[in-house]
Amino acid sequence: GSPGLGLSSNAYTQGNRLHTGVAQLNSEWSDEFSTEVRGFYKDYVRLQEPLLGRGFAQFRVCTNAVSGGSATGCENVGIPAGQGTAAVVSLGPDNSRQTNALNSQTFGGLIQARLQRNDHDLRVFFEYANVDIFNAFLQNSAGNYYFDSLADFQNRRASQITYANAIPSLDPDDSAAKFGYESYTFGIMDNWRITDNFDINYGARYDLYGMSERPARNAAYATRFGGLVTVNGQLRPIGDNTANISGRGLFQPRFGFNWKPADRLSVRGGGGIFGGGTPDVYISNSFSNTGVLTNSISINRAAVGSDTFSGATTNVAVGSAALNGVTGTEIPGAVNDFLRNATVASNSNVNALDPDFEVPSQWRATLSVDYDADLGPLGDGWRFGADALFSSVRNQVFFTDVRSQPVTVAANARTPDGRQRYFDLIGGPTSTNTNTDIFLTNTKRGRAYIGILRFEKEWDFGLNINGSYTYQDVKDQAPATSSTAGSNYTNGAFVDANNVAYGISNDEVKHFFKYGVSFNKALFGDYKTNIGLFGETRIGHPFSYTFQDFGSGRSALFGTIGRSSATNTSGNRYLLYVPTGLNDPLVSYSNDAFAQAFNTFVDASGLRKYRGRVAPRNAFNSKWFTRLDLSLSQELPTGLGGNSRFKVFADIENFTNLINKRWGQVREFVFPYNVAVAQAQCLTTAGNANGVGTVATNVSQTCAQYRFSPLGGTTSFTTPADQVYVNQSLYSIRVGVRFSF
Repeated sequence: GSPGLGLSSNAYTQGNRLHTGVAQLNSEWSDEFSTEVRGFYKDYVRLQEPLLGRGFAQFRVCTNAVSGGSATGCENVGIPAGQGTAAVVSLGPDNSRQTNALNSQTFGGLIQARLQRNDHDLRVFFEYANVDIFNAFLQNSAGNYYFDSLADFQNRRASQITYANAIPSLDPDDSAAKFGYESYTFGIMDNWRITDNFDINYGARYDLYGMSERPARNAAYATRFGGLVTVNGQLRPIGDNTANISGRGLFQPRFGFNWKPADRLSVRGGGGIFGGGTPDVYISNSFSNTGVLTNSISINRAAVGSDTFSGATTNVAVGSAALNGVTGTEIPGAVNDFLRNATVASNSNVNALDPDFEVPSQWRATLSVDYDADLGPLGDGWRFGADALFSSVRNQVFFTDVRSQPVTVAANARTPDGRQRYFDLIGGPTSTNTNTDIFLTNTKRGRAYIGILRFEKEWDFGLNINGSYTYQDVKDQAPATSSTAGSNYTNGAFVDANNVAYGISNDEVKHFFKYGVSFNKALFGDYKTNIGLFGETRIGHPFSYTFQDFGSGRSALFGTIGRSSATNTSGNRYLLYVPTGLNDPLVSYSNDAFAQAFNTFVDASGLRKYRGRVAPRNAFNSKWFTRLDLSLSQELPTGLGGNSRFKVFADIENFTNLINKRWGQVREFVFPYNVAVAQAQCLTTAGNANGVGTVATNVSQTCAQYRFSPLGGTTSFTTPADQVYVNQSLYSIRVGVRFSF
């Protein structure tokens, strides 16, 4: 894609603002019985503020002096081959920050009674919380304009506008998710000291939710899902889009113990069911994306220099008002009237909560052992430890597009490697519509095994050493990478094109070493000198090899929504089928040279062991990473007497990078960690030679053979390149002086 530059007005600041207060009354009614009463309030604001404020549209300006002939894309004009491509400058609040706010207010309280008798410490409690949420996210609510040249920009003559707003009010806040709920928690827990060196704790809690608000009903959604539909491989009813969390609850029994079988040995552990709280931001999607609260339009100039228009309208008066004389400070009245009066598409995007949604939870068990060892010649006081954690998903969030339904015509239902193809429930197998109905439901797949070995030793003369090794084996089916349903749906790696694959978690760090050494001693009087060096070495981030959907819009390969442009990575999410070799009957190539280069890469990259099948999700890792941090400090006298002193310090984060600029670099493949190595198409017949065959244009046609071709419309294979994460790879130095007395 074209290079781009965002001006400061296109940037934004992120942050959080939290005000909270607690009032608590503790009462001791006897030596054995006490109560606790607590009230609390919390006001939370998620900050997403354009750096120079709102009140202006986003402008994207192609830096060609004059237009290259396209009304919607920045083409090279007068740039010799090999000297780059035309660039786009963006200014004004970016389209995702024009209406973007998340506020929540919470109040509630806790009542707890405690009885301590006969080696038991029994607690019974009730907790209540009332939560009100305002979550506004509406892209392009102030307008998003594209100018095809500097001359067009100077003349305030745009080539395209994308605009959305709440209807009929034209107040963006009316599109927000505004809802509240109550949570009620009942619990009982007992700590029983069985012996002096062994105690257990056991109990349970139950969380219950109440909610009166429901999302605005979308009649078209209710009609198209009035019967049975397939959801993650199961045929079932899903009802309308008005489900909420009222009446849903979670029972969580738990057990733990502490045991000290010897003076130098202690063991502790526990297990039970644990919930992660209410997934507020996920639930809010079904309130803000109902398909009936907002409308959006995109108006294009049909040709550069003309006053004819395409897209949402061909009306000359509306198009001229939208794209001529652009100010950026307001949307013309004719455009607002058009948006308000335009029919809201019956196939508009909808996010909906599963009526059978279960509160996320998992089984979890932990075990830890600590041993204080005497190693003879190496001294006493060596502290060794081991920790183990196991967790298994009971219910986790899962996103799927229920508008994409499995093709059932046998001849067209599968890809050459046996994967399911889908069709648009509204438009059928020949549809090009890219709208979706993202359904928030549950998966029960996911588990984690985590083990840690650690040690520490401190000597009287001031030296301390420590280290640990962590091993993780974590799998999941729901990365849940984003706050929006659409991103959560597309930002995964897929075998089944409509349901993210079960496999290694994005967050797994399979091997992680931490180590440190420090010296802390008063070398001059009682003024301490401290030198510390702390490091970590870990395996690189996991990633998946994929192929990219060749076209834009709804995929002719799988029938699901594909990439919308050459730079949009949602089409990169399909896990790669790895050919058995140059003569795999399931795959042909765009040309012989690409075939040879692609298969050479397969052999060199580690994909070779997956030949003849689909490469698993996150089966590969970026480069290992090592960094060291250095901390230095020295206490000095002040001359003021008493205990006053100065402390001069210097902390160097990523000291490794200060020594050598090529060290301490985080090199990874970028989020969402899907690395496409080819584009793929369906050929309607099998047995085609390279570069030969008829390409399927939709899922009503047979997909008898894959055709692999280079990315980006080129003719040769491009080896994928990782990226240096700059902010994490730089060193930083902090120096200062502290005064204490």
